[in-house]
Amino acid sequence: MAALCSWQGVQDLIFFIIESFDAKYIYILYDLFKGFYYKKLTEYGVINYSIKEYNNDLKDALYYIPFFTAIWFGSVPDDELIDKNWIYFFIQKLFIVINQF
Repeated sequence: MAALCSWQGVQDLIFFIIESFDAKYIYILYDLFKGFYYKKLTEYGVINYSIKEYNNDLKDALYYIPFFTAIWFGSVPDDELIDKNWIYFFIQKLFIVINQF
């Protein structure tokens, strides 16, 4: 498996961490999941993918995710949103993760 195959997973990991956990736990869980996911990538055969490349991919994902999330969120009519405040909390937690870098 080529190193580039893991990039989408990195985006999914970032979204999962931001979306799934309370803001006060993100600092701890980010570090935990970051290390665990890289370990699993290597265990499942991702080769020639350095920790430096992985960290760069994580950082890139942090900058792409808000863009795609904003497009998706902005394309849904307000009356169809379950939680109209969701984007506010998502962005707030996103910056907690960005501050990890």
